Amino acid sequence: MPPLLVRNRFYILFLGGVLIISVLVLLKLLNENVDQRILKVTIPEGFRVKEIALLLDHKGVIEYEKFIEAVREDYSHEFDFLSDKPREVDLQGYLFPDTYYFYEGESATSVIKKFLSNFDKKLNQKLRIEIEKSGRSIHEVVVMASILEKEAKSLYDKKLIADILWRRLEAGMRLEVDATYLFDEGFRSYSEKGLPPRPIANPGMESLLAAIYPKTNSFWFYFSHKGGIIYSESFKEHVLKREKLEDEN
Repeated sequence: MPPLLVRNRFYILFLGGVLIISVLVLLKLLNENVDQRILKVTIPEGFRVKEIALLLDHKGVIEYEKFIEAVREDYSHEFDFLSDKPREVDLQGYLFPDTYYFYEGESATSVIKKFLSNFDKKLNQKLRIEIEKSGRSIHEVVVMASILEKEAKSLYDKKLIADILWRRLEAGMRLEVDATYLFDEGFRSYSEKGLPPRPIANPGMESLLAAIYPKTNSFWFYFSHKGGIIYSESFKEHVLKREKLEDEN
């Protein structure tokens, strides 16, 4: 049965009763955002905050400076996975790479919450339980995942490297990772021990999974060569392999 219009109200009949909606309210609902373009934006894995800001600005979603300011705000009261993130650290690492739909000129808060809501869904309860069982914090896992995102391409290599780096940290060794040198000006993993205080990029799902489920191995050292990664169990073996490949070239 079609809705009845009586004195500026729609009476929508349905089984069990009548739903009354004001004409003005209905028109508002129908016209909500009708004059705003919907923009499809894909955020690549490994993008950093400034790269995302530039992309969103270029697409007409939000101005660069407004986005940069927004990622410095605290959202831990709405998203509990941010509770162990240091307050002075921005949201880099938590802006999950994916395809999003934004409105042209969307508010900074709305844009940020879309990223964080997606991260909240991706880091499901099962994964959070695994992180808790490992004795690590979500922030530590996100930092590690961001390193893996920049260090390796395949899930297999990411899992191997995750195990190597977690063991280095447990042994009190320096990480000595090129990615931290290239993407974090404030932290030098060749001279400082521990994890960087903030993620160096925004990791994708594979990098997060690798950080949570590292593949046990006996390697302690590795280096990249022609798109692949060479692993070694000792520093001596590591040096010899590098020298051999350098001589061959």
